[in-house]
Amino acid sequence: METNEYKIEQAWQIQIISQDNLSYWFERYEEKRERIYCCIHAQETALFRRRNLGGSVGAAGGIRRTGGGGYRGASLKRFEMDILSDSTTISFVYNDIDRIVD
Repeated sequence: METNEYKIEQAWQIQIISQDNLSYWFERYEEKRERIYCCIHAQETALFRRRNLGGSVGAAGGIRRTGGGGYRGASLKRFEMDILSDSTTISFVYNDIDRIVD
């Protein structure tokens, strides 16, 4: 997992760019300590810079049901996530995906 400082920088960059100006691809799914995580690549459409976003799965049911099998590299359309923070941590929670394009 990334450091909290790295996640703070990612969250700040995403807020500046806006989630609507990013393209998303599924990388991998994993379970650690009874929690479910996905790694998502995000690319800024104007700057062509990629980011790895590690976060917990919310309502992204298809990926959760299959454990990510068959989705690697798939484009995630209308990908939605929340950026949650408290005094010590930043978390990316994936909420919804309109569709997955292989």
